[in-house]
Amino acid sequence: EMQRSLVGSEMCIREAHILNKVMTSETTVGELMEEFRFESQAHFTHYCKQHFNCTPRELIMKYQVVNQ
Repeated sequence: EMQRSLVGSEMCIREAHILNKVMTSETTVGELMEEFRFESQAHFTHYCKQHFNCTPRELIMKYQVVNQ
């Protein structure tokens, strides 16, 4: 039981780090996959749909602040 809650909190931290990276840099889908150790585009897309309710590209379009 303790193990499960720890894994759950780590997932939240991973989400926060991904969002922070998207919002504070002009990162790409490929760079996010590499930094956060997703082994395939399909796995990363599945993760984003589960946790952010959108694809990685949509996540970047939605949250990335592009410097004008």
